[in-house]
Amino acid sequence: MEIVKADAFWGLIGAVIGGAVSIVATRMEIKAQNEAQEEQKQEQFDKTMTIIIRFIKKEVGHNYDGFKEKTEKYFPIEMIKNFTYDEFIHTFRSHYIKDSYNFVSDHYDKFKYEIAYMENRYANEIIDFYEMFELISSTDYREWSEEGFEFFKATLEKLETFLVVDYDHW
Repeated sequence: MEIVKADAFWGLIGAVIGGAVSIVATRMEIKAQNEAQEEQKQEQFDKTMTIIIRFIKKEVGHNYDGFKEKTEKYFPIEMIKNFTYDEFIHTFRSHYIKDSYNFVSDHYDKFKYEIAYMENRYANEIIDFYEMFELISSTDYREWSEEGFEFFKATLEKLETFLVVDYDHW
């Protein structure tokens, strides 16, 4: 009887150890699967953001080229970027630009909810670009506040950098 009890005891211990090892192995497998899914999800997210950036970059470039073309008739962009606010206001009091600007925002409108999930720096820059286009097209230069002018200059610098930087490596 003692031998039967001992064998049962060691059998029970073996079953407990085997069950514990099985549970640990299952948890490790589940963790590995979750990590693989997260990695796949991140890779898909990166691809999506790269494509969105490419479309936005093309649209922003188109808008910038149109702005630059109209502005160059009167004042080169480099000249405007070097103006102080007082010089800017003084210049545009006597030189009214009568051209209107029609900026495209189709891709921005299509992707704005995805842009919200981008890294903050990229999302904020893109939103600033379209706010700058809205400022340019909706308000006469002579009515810009100093804050609006400084926003324009800072955003214009970021936009020009955005157009030349390779964002294919998200």
